[in-house]
Amino acid sequence: MLLRAKKLGEYLPQNVKDLAAVLAEKDFACFVVGGAIRDILRGDSAKDIDLATDALPEQIEEIFPDSLPTGKAYGTITVRFNGGHYQITTFRKETGYSDSRHPDAIVYTKDIREDVARRDFTINALAYSPVANELIDEFNGLEDLQNKILRTVGDPAQRFTEDGLRVLRALRFLAALSVKADAEKNTAAENFTLEENTAREVAARLPNFLELAAKERIFEELNKMILSETPDNGAIWLGWPALNGLDKQVRWAAVVREHPAVRAVILEKKLNRWIDKLLRYDLDVEKASLEIADLKVDGIDIMGLGPRGAEVGRVLETLLEVVVEKRSLNKKPLLLELAKDVMAGTSAEDILRREQEKKALAKGPLAL
Repeated sequence: MLLRAKKLGEYLPQNVKDLAAVLAEKDFACFVVGGAIRDILRGDSAKDIDLATDALPEQIEEIFPDSLPTGKAYGTITVRFNGGHYQITTFRKETGYSDSRHPDAIVYTKDIREDVARRDFTINALAYSPVANELIDEFNGLEDLQNKILRTVGDPAQRFTEDGLRVLRALRFLAALSVKADAEKNTAAENFTLEENTAREVAARLPNFLELAAKERIFEELNKMILSETPDNGAIWLGWPALNGLDKQVRWAAVVREHPAVRAVILEKKLNRWIDKLLRYDLDVEKASLEIADLKVDGIDIMGLGPRGAEVGRVLETLLEVVVEKRSLNKKPLLLELAKDVMAGTSAEDILRREQEKKALAKGPLAL
């Protein structure tokens, strides 16, 4: 990790380094900030790269005319550069969060150290200058990253009051950043833990976690945690059942079965229908997990009927919904016929209703 810290520039896309150089030519600083630096230091590839600069939003727009004012009110401009899109935010310091999400006022600053001071956790408060090859680590985030400790920047109570969702984000990071043991690679598990004061504040706020933010934002954080490789590291703080050993497709059902109140934040109709199907038939969730790979047809079979691309996945997902409820239909000839119905627009619900009607008719008048 220390070696990577000295050679961070080697792991950044050339586009990012070129963009920073353009700002430097205009005498403005440019830093890669947040999760991208954290992920690179951990040996992962940087997915979403956020940039910070001392240039004001209007100056960014002047330097990059083909830009978008996506978050200009908060100092963020989306720059189109060499075929890519990059969010660049002016260094800022903030004063108060009356709504527990948005700053009451934004004050721009020329100091990157003041900017990183408003971040949530120390491991996300790292900033790197591709031009100067300089890593800013004002809050010992590199040390916390090495020791796998999640610690707020400054006072935990203040950080969590600024944005209530940070409590759930802490649990999400515990799950997403931890690594399971791998027998084949002979590697041990690596679990992140909460720093003592951070842990105390998280525990105090969790009883009302369903009220911390808007339902959509709560679901987004919980969903990322649940679908991670080690969800139990975060879920244990909520008193949820063990999820690590469950197929990802049934984890939400396992949670809702024991904690029905959580259902309030699940607004996705498709996910709700899936959960209903698992719970309605009182299936043993641990044994109910079926994957597309369990179907007696695969993508090649479906492509043989004509569909291509995303349509193949849609057909397979619909067939999986059918088979979860009626496993006797998991036969290749039957599924190929049903696939044609799905391609014609028939839903899983309609297919199952039709199968139920066939069964009733087969029993004759006595079944009526």
